[in-house]
Amino acid sequence: MSRNLFYDNRRDLFVEVSHGPYLVDHNVFASPASLELFSQGGAFVNNLVCGTVSLEPVLDRPTPFHVPHSTQVAGYAAVYGGDDRHVGNIYLGGNGGPAYGPNARPGQSADHGTVGYKGHPPSKREFLALVADVTRGDHERFVDVKQPVYIHDNVYGEGASPFDAEQNAVVLSGSETHAAVVDEGDEVYLEVLLPPSFDSLRVAATTGTNLEPVRIVDAEFEEPDGTPAMPIVDLTGIVKTLQGVYPAGPLATLASGASRTRVW
Repeated sequence: MSRNLFYDNRRDLFVEVSHGPYLVDHNVFASPASLELFSQGGAFVNNLVCGTVSLEPVLDRPTPFHVPHSTQVAGYAAVYGGDDRHVGNIYLGGNGGPAYGPNARPGQSADHGTVGYKGHPPSKREFLALVADVTRGDHERFVDVKQPVYIHDNVYGEGASPFDAEQNAVVLSGSETHAAVVDEGDEVYLEVLLPPSFDSLRVAATTGTNLEPVRIVDAEFEEPDGTPAMPIVDLTGIVKTLQGVYPAGPLATLASGASRTRVW
């Protein structure tokens, strides 16, 4: 899913019982509840996430996954959570109360940023090292090991927190950040205010060749013809070059300061 605006919704994106791979790039999620993931194997690339991120495994409902580019069933598995990729996104903070309120399920947690992945290994290599540690028992050593996640080069506004093992995270603490979708009928604008420290991070264009394959399904992030996925078109239609570097978020020209960009 790419190049969409979501706002004034109870929740923007709900992904249920997917083993991946699925790709979410160059979107604006502007509602109080931005991402609700009862899934694994996703890739979130160059999005603006203004609301909460809720993560929940589904261990009591094993479901089928398929041979890549086919409806042929390859196997069945529960959704353990994790095995996600977050690259080049902007996460803003705020009051998480309005995200669910009385509609929250018992025990549900929602955070601003990727902090909900705390405790997941930051690579497949570290995941394999944990499950290979026979000193932790026989089958017992598998029980408490979470799936790896691949989270790097994201920006966090005041009140949003990064994954505890994230590489190259930029936290805009103590600085005013703001984003709003302004609907004027025939035209829709994205208004953003970012501090100078936002400009310290530049990210190369991300493609399927830069994204780790999905673990359980053993599938790459690909186009329908089997070539690597190419999420390189920003929200306004600008095509990124594979040789260039770009700001985090859904706009290839986004920079610090106040900006107002027509996006629809």
